[in-house]
Amino acid sequence: GRLVVPLLDSDGLPFERLNLVLSLKDKDLQLKPLRFALANGEVNAKLRWNASAQPGQLDADIDLRRFDLEKFFAGMDVPTMVKETAGIVTLKSKGGTQRQAVANADGELLLFMERGRFSKLLIELFGLDVAEALGFLVEGDRSHPINCLVGNFDVKAGVATAKTFILDTT
Repeated sequence: GRLVVPLLDSDGLPFERLNLVLSLKDKDLQLKPLRFALANGEVNAKLRWNASAQPGQLDADIDLRRFDLEKFFAGMDVPTMVKETAGIVTLKSKGGTQRQAVANADGELLLFMERGRFSKLLIELFGLDVAEALGFLVEGDRSHPINCLVGNFDVKAGVATAKTFILDTT
């Protein structure tokens, strides 16, 4: 069936519209396409969960454009680190649980970001060793601007390895 919802009451999350086509046949669930607007951005996805295979198989193609993290986290106690981001996720996996599906994921992740900041929280997320290697040492609430970040990651058996990682802080 097809579902089009022009406005969603999403309990505070900035959803603006939803469009999806859902099919289920012989334990094969497909959301193709799944499109929605969220936080000034657009999400276009094709998702498939084939439960007839043992273990179940997941295919995901997700394209995220102009996603405004500041708007997404508005009203929450989360420091703003990134204004606008985009990304592409292409993964295939199998597993009977979420944990197995993540551990068996293979594919590619692309991340694009502009107009952000390195904050103390972001450095904690990356791990201090990585931040120090990049020449950053943030103390207190002081932050460093990020003009652009581009990352291209291969995913094999649930582990993402950077093929390209470019960070512009000039």
